[in-house]
Amino acid sequence: LKQGGFPLHRLSGDEIYHYYAGDGPLTLFVFDLESAVLRNVSIGAAVPGRDRPQYTIPGGTWTGALLAPGATWALTGASTVPGFDPRDSFMASDNASFVSELRALFPHDARLIDRLVAFH
Repeated sequence: LKQGGFPLHRLSGDEIYHYYAGDGPLTLFVFDLESAVLRNVSIGAAVPGRDRPQYTIPGGTWTGALLAPGATWALTGASTVPGFDPRDSFMASDNASFVSELRALFPHDARLIDRLVAFH
């Protein structure tokens, strides 16, 4: 199953996701490793009170994104503070031992983690 979004990653600086247009929202999956809490954040324009037009991911936080169920497209963007430097970007797919630790910390979300790591 192909589904639009962005793979599980971490940036050193803050990352601000922006929603511009689409037929549904994008779900951001924000992994708090200290508290073992996974937060789902909907960015979009369809449902006031649920969807936000933008959302800031604090630096050092692991996050990934997928189109929400029923959505077929979304035009989004991201800004970084400070400016993007690829040396400050880390992909979960590059570290198998980290992915195993993440699966153990979030056992009920292992399928989602695998989807965000095996992104094509």
